[in-house]
Amino acid sequence: MSNAGRALDRRELLQRAVLLVGGAAALASLEACDLSHARFFNADQRARLDRITDIMIPATDTPGAIGAGVPAFMDAMMTHWASRASREQMVSVLDDVDARARATHNKAFLELDARQQEDIVRGYDAEQMRGPGKAYRAFKDLVLLGYYHSEIGATKELHYELVPGHWIADAPLADIGRTWA
Repeated sequence: MSNAGRALDRRELLQRAVLLVGGAAALASLEACDLSHARFFNADQRARLDRITDIMIPATDTPGAIGAGVPAFMDAMMTHWASRASREQMVSVLDDVDARARATHNKAFLELDARQQEDIVRGYDAEQMRGPGKAYRAFKDLVLLGYYHSEIGATKELHYELVPGHWIADAPLADIGRTWA
């Protein structure tokens, strides 16, 4: 589910930088919040959010989106910080994924087996990343922001090396391992 091959223009790069700065400021203000009290998403939406984020960033040798608390983070962001337009975008993505499942399998997204759910999310991701999927890009950016700004994402997924050693300009990627935080 990458954005490879798509060039960013200067305006989009600046917009994303502003989003990250704003997101970081929001994260700082959310540190004092108890994420368990956030209740923007209803039970069905939250269950879809949990499953979609788990498909996007599954647990492997490091914890995934669920272990990092991404759904709770997104719920807190929608409850305490997001504009109405942002809230509507997030809900529209959850609804679109469910509608795609119903159109494809005549079942709600949560009624599908794990493989079918993964296929629905992968297909939706590919379609939205090719087209004008602004709402989905915002959704995906928030998932990534929540994950990589969590303790798990920043310390277990990313690798921090205080003194990286000598510079190797053409080091094979396989020798590097995880990327640096």
